[in-house]
Amino acid sequence: MMNFLLEQRRQRGAFEARRNLRRQIAVMERLQERKDPFLKYSDAKFKSRYRFSKGNVLRLTDLLEPNLQRPTNRSNPLLPVQQILVTLRYFATGSVQKLVGDDMNISPASICRTAHSVARSIASFRQQVIQFPRPDEMHQVQQDFYNIAQFPGVVGAIDCTHVPIISPGGPQAVTFINRKSVSSINVQVIGDARLRIRNVVARWPGSAHDTRIFTNSSIAQRFERGDINGILLGDSGYPVRRYLMTPLRNPVTREQIHYNSAHKTTRNIVERLFGVLKRRFPIIGKRLDTALRHTIVIIVAVCVLHNISQQYGEVVEDDDESEDDDDDDDDDSSEDDSSDDDNDDDDDDDSSEDDSSDDDDDDVDDDAGDIEPPADIPDDRHGNDIRLGIIRNHFGRLQV
Repeated sequence: MMNFLLEQRRQRGAFEARRNLRRQIAVMERLQERKDPFLKYSDAKFKSRYRFSKGNVLRLTDLLEPNLQRPTNRSNPLLPVQQILVTLRYFATGSVQKLVGDDMNISPASICRTAHSVARSIASFRQQVIQFPRPDEMHQVQQDFYNIAQFPGVVGAIDCTHVPIISPGGPQAVTFINRKSVSSINVQVIGDARLRIRNVVARWPGSAHDTRIFTNSSIAQRFERGDINGILLGDSGYPVRRYLMTPLRNPVTREQIHYNSAHKTTRNIVERLFGVLKRRFPIIGKRLDTALRHTIVIIVAVCVLHNISQQYGEVVEDDDESEDDDDDDDDDSSEDDSSDDDNDDDDDDDSSEDDSSDDDDDDVDDDAGDIEPPADIPDDRHGNDIRLGIIRNHFGRLQV
């Protein structure tokens, strides 16, 4: 009997040893299959795929790594730099299928979990990376704007852009349908003359009017209290305020025409910013097929990455998108392929936090769903007086 038990134990030990060996071989094969993009791609190709140069991806890894290292029982976890590359590639394509077709050999579910986890980590740097100009910066910011078209006192250009999303469902779903009958998030951005995002509000549904988003934001309250000295430039959809200048509807005199021309040229900065942002990270130009809580975090994360890109001196090439597809032999990687984002069994239900988008500038009413475009909001008399003063005292003295 004793010999039988010893033989059983020996056989069990041999079985465990063989199983461990097979597991180690599988891990090694999997690591070999995950080819190193740093070695595989040239500098130009690497940047076209990941939107950052190799050196700047490593800088980004140093910044995010403490948040991405977690204990796990998995045999082959992704390294922090691999997690970041997966997320950057996802943001650059908006496609889970394209990542499945890449060489890193990662399942769609793992891609989704990784992208959402890294997006939360990136978005957590929002308050450090997206800041309205401090008092000691104001003069330089105003000078940068003045150099564009000689419009005085400008500290930011404001506008909203719609990020298409999958319908969130439920009783509030209709409030996300914008005037083009597409479900979206209406994202408010204030940019500076160097194409940096200085303020972002990324929570309002597509039916929300730009004016209401601004009026209910804390940045508007700061202007109202007089905490910020300077002028924002907005389009004619905004009402005139003492701190918010819009174009004249029917300019007649030379000064008025000059004012409108300078206003249009200077405010165009925010339109350029949107173009660069969506060209750099096309995921927010396509329909985001993620759960709403993830969608908001992704939008904020993309804005944070944009500012980091500007800080690192990354330049957006016009042909970045077209180069992305060169190595992707997954012909089935067509459009709404990231629909499995919602299948991410992220053990991260704590991710409902979207705290990434929760700083002061994101004050959104709990009833933000009950939104109708407001009737015309009257211009502020004081704001009109200031606008007339700028036209008469500044543009009236400039040579056209």
